Amino acid sequence: MINLKYRFPLAILLWGSLCAASASVKVNDPSCGEMANFHFACFGPIELSGGGQYGGFERSWQAGEPIGEILTLGDLENFGVGKFRLSDMITKGGGNFNSISIGQFPLIASQKLKDLVPLLGLNNMPASQFPGLESMPKDMTLSQALEQNLLLGDSPLTSLNIGGKPLSAIPGLYNLSLSSLPGWNNQKLAQVPFFESIPLSKMPIPLITNNTGIFRIDALRNQEGPQQRTISGSDLQGWNVACSGNCDYVELDDPENIGSSVSLPPEGVRWISGKKQNVEGGSGCLRWANGGKEPTGRLPFGSGFKVALWDISPASGKVTSKYFVRACNICGCTPYFIGPFPGPVYKENEDIFAGFEGLSSIEAGISSIQPLKSPSTQQKQVFNSGNTGSAAIASANSRTDTDLNNNSMSSSSIQQVAPSIQPQNNSIALSWSVQRFANALGSVDYAAVSPYLCRDEVCGYRIGMYQMWNQSRMAQVPPQLTQSEVTQGQIQKYFPKNFQEKAFQAYLERLDTATAAEIDPFTKAPFSGEREVQRIAQMYYGGEGAKIDADIPILGQGSLLQHSRNFLELYRRRA
Repeated sequence: MINLKYRFPLAILLWGSLCAASASVKVNDPSCGEMANFHFACFGPIELSGGGQYGGFERSWQAGEPIGEILTLGDLENFGVGKFRLSDMITKGGGNFNSISIGQFPLIASQKLKDLVPLLGLNNMPASQFPGLESMPKDMTLSQALEQNLLLGDSPLTSLNIGGKPLSAIPGLYNLSLSSLPGWNNQKLAQVPFFESIPLSKMPIPLITNNTGIFRIDALRNQEGPQQRTISGSDLQGWNVACSGNCDYVELDDPENIGSSVSLPPEGVRWISGKKQNVEGGSGCLRWANGGKEPTGRLPFGSGFKVALWDISPASGKVTSKYFVRACNICGCTPYFIGPFPGPVYKENEDIFAGFEGLSSIEAGISSIQPLKSPSTQQKQVFNSGNTGSAAIASANSRTDTDLNNNSMSSSSIQQVAPSIQPQNNSIALSWSVQRFANALGSVDYAAVSPYLCRDEVCGYRIGMYQMWNQSRMAQVPPQLTQSEVTQGQIQKYFPKNFQEKAFQAYLERLDTATAAEIDPFTKAPFSGEREVQRIAQMYYGGEGAKIDADIPILGQGSLLQHSRNFLELYRRRA
C-alpha cells in the first residue's frame, strides 16, 4: 500500500518559490506566489488563438487575451460559483459592496425590473422609493407600477439612469445568490467586479490546497520509446495513460532532497508531455468538442484547471508547464483544451506538484482498455484551437497516441468482499457493479482524506480509498471519523483496508436498494441497467437524498448530473 504523506506548510512554501520566478503569475502581485491565494487574475494571457462552435455552443479567443475575457461564470460549475451571495463574492475579492456602482456590474445593470422586483421581494414596496422611480405616485407599489406599465417591467436598470448609484441603493440586492440572476452564467469573469481577485481556495467549492502530492524531477527525456509507467492522462481516461512512442517526459521520484516524510510510488514514474500527446476528455453534450481530446496532464488542484508539462529540454535541464481550462454549459463540459496559459518553469531536481490520482495504479499495475468511439461524421462539428502552426492543439484530431489505460486499483481486493448477488428484475448484478464501480471511481489511498467540504448545511470529509462521505447515514463510517476533524492517522486506526472494502460493498448495496424503490423519469419504470448505475453514482456523490438528474454543484466534483454522466462513460468501459 502506498503511504501518501505530505506536509501542508512545505507545500505552500514550494508553491511560492516555484511561482515567484515564473511568467505564469503576476510577479508584482505577491498573493500569486501563495497557493492558498491563487486567483484567476494570476493567470498569464493565453498563448494561442482559437475557438469555434459545437452543437450551437460557441466560444472564441485571441492570443494575448486574459483568462477573464475568455471564461464565463458558467464555465466554473466545478467551483460552485452560482452559490455566491453578491456581497460575499465581492468581499472575498477584496472589494466593498457599498462602493461599487450599478453601472460597474453589467449583470445587475442589465436586469429587468419584472425579474428583479419579485426576486428581491419588493412587490409591495412604494415604487417611489426604488432608485430611478422617485417620480412615481407615493401610494403606488412596485407590483402595481409594473402591472400598469408593461414596458417598465421589460426595462433594464440602465434605462432608469441609475448607473452611478451604488449597488446598496437597491434593497436586498446584497443577499441575492449569483445563480438567481437571469443570464448570470453567460457573464465573462472580467465583467464581474472583483471576481478575478477571489482566491480559488475561497470559492464555494474550493481549489484543493492541502491534498497535493509532491515529486522531485529526477530526469528529463526526449523522443523515447513506449512508456507504460505514467501518471499523466485525464479525469475521463484515467491517470496512467501510456505513450506509444516518440515520448517526451519527465521522470519523477520522491522529494528526498528536501527531507520530507513523503513516501510516493516506485521510482521512475513518467509524466508525459502534453505537447506530444492528447488524451480523452470532456463530458455530456460537449464531450466531443475538439474531437474529444485534450493535452495529457494532471489535475493536482482539482478540476478548475489542468496542468500539462510542455517543452522538455534535457540539454538545459528545464521543463515548461502550461495550464488549460474548459468551457461548460448546462449539459456538459468540453475537454481541457482552452489554452495554453503559461505555467511555471521547472528545473531538474526541483519539486513539482502532481496530486494523488492514479498513484495506486502504478503499484497495482496498469491494464489497457479500449478508447471511446468517436461520433459519426454528421455529429462532428468544429471546436478546435485556431492556430494551425501549433502542433500541440490544432492537430488534436489526427493523433493516435491515445491508448487508454485503467487508472483503478487491482480488482482482486474488491472481488474478495463481493460475493455473488443475483439481480432482481432488470437490476444490475451488484457483485459486478461493485468491482466496476470501484474501477470507475479510480483510486486514491486507504488513508486519504479530502479538504473540509460542506453539502448544504452539513460539513465533513470524503475519506479512504473510496472517498466515502463521513456524514452519510448509509456509509457506516466509524463514529470516531464523523467528528469535525479527521486525520490520516485516525483513518488508519479506525478504518483499515478490510473495513473500508466491506463498508464500500455494503454502502453500494444500500444505494442499490434505495434506487430500486425509485422511478426513472425517462422510462416511467424502476431504474435498471446503465440508468441504475448512473443513479447510484448520483446518490454516491450527491448524497442519499440527491434529486434525480439534478444539475447542482456537489462536493469537489462539479455538477452532479455532469459527473454522473462522466462516471457512466467510465463504468461502461471498465469491466
